[in-house]
Amino acid sequence: FQGKERIHVSVLSKEKPENYEKPFVVDNNVRTWYDVIRRGKIQSNNGNCLGWKPEGESSYKWISYETVINRS
Repeated sequence: FQGKERIHVSVLSKEKPENYEKPFVVDNNVRTWYDVIRRGKIQSNNGNCLGWKPEGESSYKWISYETVINRS
């Protein structure tokens, strides 16, 4: 492809490449995925974090943020 390097941006993205040059920060205390999980635990009061739908079942099974943190 001609132009700026875009290896970290989907070719399907309609966003301009320059939008990806600076980090997008919503909360200065959240920088890593571990920070995201810890923040989610607080904001959700340790609610559902990770869910899956077992084969042949109609409802999802969920584990809490604390369980995800403890298993990581």
